[in-house]
Amino acid sequence: PDPNPISASASNIATLSNLPKNTQFSVRVTTMDIYDRLSLPSQPLLVSTLPTLPGKINLPLATISNQEISLSWRSLTGNDETGGQSILSYRVYAKRNDENIFTRIL
Repeated sequence: PDPNPISASASNIATLSNLPKNTQFSVRVTTMDIYDRLSLPSQPLLVSTLPTLPGKINLPLATISNQEISLSWRSLTGNDETGGQSILSYRVYAKRNDENIFTRIL
């Protein structure tokens, strides 16, 4: 991580960068006047960075019959593919090509 991950200006914006993923932080703000006197801090705000999302599944195999399509894929493994998170399940969505919305089927 950046040794100084905070950038700020005299305005009302501060940005914390290069933070670890999936980590909670408490942030608060004070003001300083021209005499270097600090105000009381604001109430802490609890925020979290987002976790890394699991990788995208490639669908290498579809078995097709008159009224059925069977899908299979290689399971995600390793931190690079799973974003360091355990994969609990897979969700499958489908739609007919003349429809606009995918429906969850698994």
